[in-house]
Amino acid sequence: MSIISEATKEKTLELIRETQNGNEPPGTTDGMGNKGYYHWMHRTFRNATFDALAMVLNDAAVKRFQARYLQNHIMVPKEDGEAIIEIVSTLAEECKKRGIAIISGETSYHEHSQELEISVSLIGDKYLDRKPNRFEIGDYLIGVESSGLMSNSFTEIRKIYGDEFRKEFVEPTFIYYDAIINLLKRPDGFINGMAHITGGAFSKLAKLVGKNTDVLMEKNSYLKPHDVFYEIKERGKLTDEEMYKIFNCGVGFVISAPRRSKGDIEEIIAEFISDGFRAASIGKVVQGNGNVRIQSSFSEREIVL
Repeated sequence: MSIISEATKEKTLELIRETQNGNEPPGTTDGMGNKGYYHWMHRTFRNATFDALAMVLNDAAVKRFQARYLQNHIMVPKEDGEAIIEIVSTLAEECKKRGIAIISGETSYHEHSQELEISVSLIGDKYLDRKPNRFEIGDYLIGVESSGLMSNSFTEIRKIYGDEFRKEFVEPTFIYYDAIINLLKRPDGFINGMAHITGGAFSKLAKLVGKNTDVLMEKNSYLKPHDVFYEIKERGKLTDEEMYKIFNCGVGFVISAPRRSKGDIEEIIAEFISDGFRAASIGKVVQGNGNVRIQSSFSEREIVL
């Protein structure tokens, strides 16, 4: 759950835009947040590295650029050479697979912290597609499975579970970047909108539609929530609305695209399946009032975000 207000985020972005002249290479920066507490306690450093990489690579995919250069900052509660070597080795291994050069890195330790943090910045050389990231009326929604909790909402997890541990807390976030880059490189690319379902979960879809448009997500038994989400809902006494505002509930990435001809939507789904993911059509973009309407997997209700 985000602790930074939308007004603060927008003011920050406004200040950043004031420094730009329109010729900047594409880039993005992110980290794994409070999930690092569990990774440090259970020494799951390889999984932690995947979490940090997934956040920035999936963001690069949403921004429609291919990453070329990477910088990192690793923060640990105490000096731990074994941890640093495993993290940097995993970064190097994954970057080599994608033709990304690691151009700089920094390591620091914060003795009063209990968490590992891996912050990663990516820079590309050009955008593959400059189309606005928008859902359009008539689009079909394609959902791609999540790995589970991914790397967001761990403030809420720690509030609910305290010091209790579940193996799901250190499962790494899926990297969708490779499949999406393959789709964006196609000459007939027709993706309108994309969203990585992280902080804010499905409420962030409202930012991708106009005021006369609704997102309608249908219940899908193929991409239903993992068992841990049902447990979280019960233990945290959370409503359906709260679950879909905080957690990915089984869907880690959403794409919207028109059906221009037979097989269009199926080709997008097939790309993800070929990369080892479960994916399915999960709804449509329709005329409406700027709402995200979801047929809840936790009940028979339709909720509105």
